[in-house]
Amino acid sequence: MSEFQAYHFRAIDRPLSHKEQEEVNQLSSRFFTSATSYSLNYSYSSFRHDEEKVLEKYFDAFLYESNNGSTSNSFSSNRG
Repeated sequence: MSEFQAYHFRAIDRPLSHKEQEEVNQLSSRFFTSATSYSLNYSYSSFRHDEEKVLEKYFDAFLYESNNGSTSNSFSSNRG
């Protein structure tokens, strides 16, 4: 059985600019994105970037969940 992992980033205070959306879209080909959210699902690998750095640079909230019961959430107050 493979592991399923889901990564969810949310922009709460302000939507991502067009430039920021383009930068975020370069992070992975397994995404579902909008100006306020970025969600990724993996079955056979992991997100290859530091979630905390992506959160700090682009988003306000982050949630990770996997089918083995692992979860994690983080919030950022540093986004400009």
